[in-house]
Amino acid sequence: MDTARRSRPTFIEQARRRQIIDATIIVLAADGYRAATFARVARQVDISPSLISYHFATKTTLMSDVVTHIIADMDTTITSEIGDTDSARVALRALIESQVRYFAEHTDAVLALGHIGNSGDGAITAQLDRHRTASIAELEELFTAGQQAG
Repeated sequence: MDTARRSRPTFIEQARRRQIIDATIIVLAADGYRAATFARVARQVDISPSLISYHFATKTTLMSDVVTHIIADMDTTITSEIGDTDSARVALRALIESQVRYFAEHTDAVLALGHIGNSGDGAITAQLDRHRTASIAELEELFTAGQQAG
């Protein structure tokens, strides 16, 4: 794949990557990290493993994109449900309720993140740690704002 093509994938390439990511989430949730090989994911969507290799150079690259996809979806969903409020108490309640709802409605994604997080892959663990640290910082800001507001 040439550089220009890598920096701006076509609609078809984006759709195929999304299909592979979705299939990977299903395989991870059902069978765990070790079972999430290119061959197993390819069988899930009835494509050639070489097509996965075309889009994702390594398993780490694929798993990193799976993590990025799940976290972005989770953040977007949860943020949209919190809405715009000046009350830290209302925001905290909405945050907790939306997280619980997300986890209940996206069990495969949550299980997939758990399997990836326990994979022992340092690059992916670091990616998850960065997100966790940022999430905790946002939560601390919410608590601080609530305390300051009384």
